[in-house]
Amino acid sequence: MDDMILDESALARISTAVAELGRPVELELRLSESAPELGQRLALFAEQLSSAGASMERLVVNREVTGGDLSELVLRADGRAEIRYLAVPTGPELPPFLLALAAIGGSERTTATAIDGPCELDVFISPECPNCPRSVVAAVTVCAANPEAAVRVIDATAFPDLAVAAGVRSVPMIVADTGASAAPAPATAR
Repeated sequence: MDDMILDESALARISTAVAELGRPVELELRLSESAPELGQRLALFAEQLSSAGASMERLVVNREVTGGDLSELVLRADGRAEIRYLAVPTGPELPPFLLALAAIGGSERTTATAIDGPCELDVFISPECPNCPRSVVAAVTVCAANPEAAVRVIDATAFPDLAVAAGVRSVPMIVADTGASAAPAPATAR
């Protein structure tokens, strides 16, 4: 396994996003015994963020070993809604992660409609899918506008059992806690 998840360019983009945060954000790394490869990659991602230097002072990285079944990164600030990653937010998933940081940290304004009551969205992705980042952005936007919302970004290839249980046959797929689901409309050629 590589000992670098984020290159210098990605770290610089994250540092810039963190410097613009309106409030500190906590990134909690929860490690479990399941999906050990994903857990190692998430740990390396968090370690690289922690060692990025003084520009990261508004991002507090905590590490916890849980008895739970899932390894994940959890973003939260001031009791706001959580955005949980059961996926490593690199490559095409880095821009939605930066949006999630900005949304949770108060530096991103959203035009999403408020939803009455709690809402949980699971966004099933594949790491190299070109369409998945748009679905993550859509879910994060809803979460940012709704203090009682929570989002889980799930790598369907690392957690096929979760994908099967949710009825996911292709990615991207957003599954709401109500059981309703939606896939983004395919891009059209112009």
